[in-house]
Amino acid sequence: MVRWSHQKVEALPSWDRWTSLGDPPPAISRLLIVRSTAATRSVAREFAALLATEYPAHPADALASLFGETHWPGPALVWARIAPNQVRFVDRR
Repeated sequence: MVRWSHQKVEALPSWDRWTSLGDPPPAISRLLIVRSTAATRSVAREFAALLATEYPAHPADALASLFGETHWPGPALVWARIAPNQVRFVDRR
C-alpha cells in the first residue's frame, strides 16, 4: 500500500489536465483509511515504524481538516470502524 500510494502521487501530474489546476499546481498528499480489524491492527503493529514514517500526521488533525476545521496536516493514516449502516473514523492512533 505504501509503494502504491507513492506511485499514485507520482502519477497524478501526468493527467492531461493537471496544468489547468493552477500555477503552482495543487500540493499532493496522502490519506490511508484502514478498516479496523484484528488482522489490520496486527499488521499495523508489525509495521508501526514504517507507518509512522510514511503517515506522520495525527489522525485527529487529518479528520479535522477533512471536515473543514483546519488545514491539511500532511500524510495521515485514519482507522475506520465499520458496522452495518455506519462508518466511524477513529481520531487517535
